[in-house]
Amino acid sequence: MKMYVNMENLNEYEKANNKISYKTLVERYFCDMILCNNIIKDFEELEIVAGSDYDEENDTYTDVYQYFIVNGYFNEDDLQKVGDELGVVYYHRRLGIYILGVRHFGTSWAYTLTDIEPTQNYDEADV
Repeated sequence: MKMYVNMENLNEYEKANNKISYKTLVERYFCDMILCNNIIKDFEELEIVAGSDYDEENDTYTDVYQYFIVNGYFNEDDLQKVGDELGVVYYHRRLGIYILGVRHFGTSWAYTLTDIEPTQNYDEADV
């Protein structure tokens, strides 16, 4: 998968590895993110719209370490890309908001790489 990004916005680590980071991925789709770890208490209101919180291979649920309310200009394909890379994207039915559940813990997002290659050519990207 390739994603259209402005190469000037990538850090040296991303350029050296020819992969975009979690930070770049999130900035590409979301305008704002608000940490909301307590939203999980309202779990019955959450519907998974992208990604998964279940590991079929090990028959276990995966740990989600942080929850963020997100907004931006995205479609279902965008949400699927983010969910596949970072964890889970939920929709809170009662509040009408999207929530990003992140499975990553530890290293800065600027230095945690995805499997997505950057490209400056819009025609070659999986926009």
